[in-house]
Amino acid sequence: MHTTILLSIAVSMLAIFTILLLMVLKKRKEKDSETIAKDFENMVRENGLIIHYKDVFKKKMICFDKTNKKLLLLDVDHNKKMKCCVKLDEIYSCRIIQLKDKFANCIKIFLEMVYKENAHTVTFCFYDQSRDDVHERTCLLLKAQHWNQRINYHKKFWWINSNEYAL
Repeated sequence: MHTTILLSIAVSMLAIFTILLLMVLKKRKEKDSETIAKDFENMVRENGLIIHYKDVFKKKMICFDKTNKKLLLLDVDHNKKMKCCVKLDEIYSCRIIQLKDKFANCIKIFLEMVYKENAHTVTFCFYDQSRDDVHERTCLLLKAQHWNQRINYHKKFWWINSNEYAL
């Protein structure tokens, strides 16, 4: 009889703890979404952007403004925060970097852009094994390849009027 009561109390406590944990995680996710939305609105307003295309990930966003020829990069990770607006005309090169461990498993996927003037680099992380689900790696690699293609297309065909092409 006492074990039944103790067991039901333990199960009840576990259920309450699980519900509280889920509520805290939901609040954190909502706060991250609000943070990235506020940062996005501020960056669009500050730089006078007209966003034509964007990809939103968990705590990251990459956007393209073909009218003003700018790229907006946002990453609101708790360890670091990245807010960057890159003029596409100033990019010398753009490439994908994949970091692998000793077993040839991909642990990070970056998009690296090098400026023409001072060879300064900007890197945007699409996949980080410590933050992202391993099942999303292929999708995020394809997204990185898509953005690399988009940026390099702009570099190659810079002379085409932005109204004449749609990426």
